[in-house]
Amino acid sequence: MDVQEVLRAALIALCEQTPGGVTAVADEAGLSAESLTQVIKGYTLKSGRPRGLGPASRRKLSARFPGWLMASGLPSPVETGGGVAHSVSLDMLTIVPTMKWGELMNAPLPRVFKVALPDNAMAPRAPAGAMVEFTTGIDPRPGDGVLITDQAGNVYFREFRERRIGAWEAHALNPTYGPLDSMADGLKVVAVLTGVSTRWYM
Repeated sequence: MDVQEVLRAALIALCEQTPGGVTAVADEAGLSAESLTQVIKGYTLKSGRPRGLGPASRRKLSARFPGWLMASGLPSPVETGGGVAHSVSLDMLTIVPTMKWGELMNAPLPRVFKVALPDNAMAPRAPAGAMVEFTTGIDPRPGDGVLITDQAGNVYFREFRERRIGAWEAHALNPTYGPLDSMADGLKVVAVLTGVSTRWYM
């Protein structure tokens, strides 16, 4: 199965799992429902090649439906070097290793890995049990989901928020979990979120 076949299968799965189908997916991602329908139905271009998903369309789908490849059960896209996870390349697909939460600080982390969340700190967007994908070695941006450790060696999944020069905070989406401070709690960003295998509620 080539890249476009994988993408087509993932798009079909996404549309089947999304209430409203192709129209809803297209509206959410700012794409043409007609174009997505043509991809799904395997329409061919004048060149004789099937219509595929270009880089711009893939970025829009990933922005509105993080983890859309993971949710289909297909291999996740992994960057092959040179760029950053915010513009992940889909030119090469590979299987992403799955780790256990307790292993995160006891073993060297691969560049890209998946792990199931242990709590509801980021619910409802990413509840306990949701499979999330992280990439190491990149700098977080405000609003990114990040995997962090504190000075006691505890591991958390939180939202990265800059507050002042040289300092930042890590916030949960669930209000029952308090914020953490980079200075007071001795926080370190271990990896940045690049995919969520669940519906990402606003």
